[in-house]
Amino acid sequence: MKPAIAVIDSVLVGRGKKALADMERSSLVPGKSNEDLLMRILRENTDTEYGRKYGFSDIHSVEEFKKKVPFSDYDVYEPYIRRMVKNKETNLITAYNVIQYAETSGSVGVQKKIPVTDRSMAVYEKYSFARTKALASQYYHETYGRPVPFEKGLNMLETETTVMDDGTPRGSVTGSVSRRFRKLFRLFLTSPDPVLFPIGGMNMNYMKARFALEEPNLVFTLSAFMTNIVDMMNYIRTNWRMILDDIEHGTLNPDVCEERSRAAILPYIKPNPKRAAELRTIFEQGFDTPIIPRIWPRDSWVCSIGTGGFATYTEKFKKY
Repeated sequence: MKPAIAVIDSVLVGRGKKALADMERSSLVPGKSNEDLLMRILRENTDTEYGRKYGFSDIHSVEEFKKKVPFSDYDVYEPYIRRMVKNKETNLITAYNVIQYAETSGSVGVQKKIPVTDRSMAVYEKYSFARTKALASQYYHETYGRPVPFEKGLNMLETETTVMDDGTPRGSVTGSVSRRFRKLFRLFLTSPDPVLFPIGGMNMNYMKARFALEEPNLVFTLSAFMTNIVDMMNYIRTNWRMILDDIEHGTLNPDVCEERSRAAILPYIKPNPKRAAELRTIFEQGFDTPIIPRIWPRDSWVCSIGTGGFATYTEKFKKY
């Protein structure tokens, strides 16, 4: 398995390096890069209802765009999106193929549905997992003078999706990108397939923690936001005895998932008393000093949004 992982990892790093190079080239001429993108979007969406309303065909510069197209927010697009969802209308605010609706959390106002097109998904794919692997590779060479280890990592990304009335998938963008890497994730991540792509309700903090704790050679963590990682570590701190009992005996606590999820997950579980004993010794020493290096001595990089509003969670994570 290791040679196969090495080859796949090399391909991902290569793709990631290309994405980073493209980003670097754009950053050298940011004004031109943005204007070229805007003009292409206007040109390709000239015949949409929104494009005809604001005369996209007559816009040839940023200044003309600012004069003709008013500043907008989600409320402007919501009536169009409602028609797209309920009536299956197309070519309203985009000429591109809508393949998903990304949902916001609703923490600020009403929950919003954001159309995700095949074009935008290609951008997400380009700058997601492969770019992350390339950055990790660069970091390892600069810091340790050697390649990044071919070991597993913990995935905290949201992957659950449902379906809209018209059959279009609904859920997080990270979930859709993850599904496109599904076969690769089985090789790289600690969580088994039924946890990465759940079919029923389950306590995700338990599931992510339980399978990650069993992997002593864990190297990295992926998460959309630092809050998810901190929440899981807080969960471990409070519930480590219960988790370790399950790891030791190869069981699933009855309160952590529905029956259909339990049936899918049990084949991936077996008693692991040796690892449970190792972890019990670690946790009994307490959490006053950083515990992650004691649980996972090789854990060395995290990919997550930990700035801005998430900065306080980054500080909390550092204590672990």
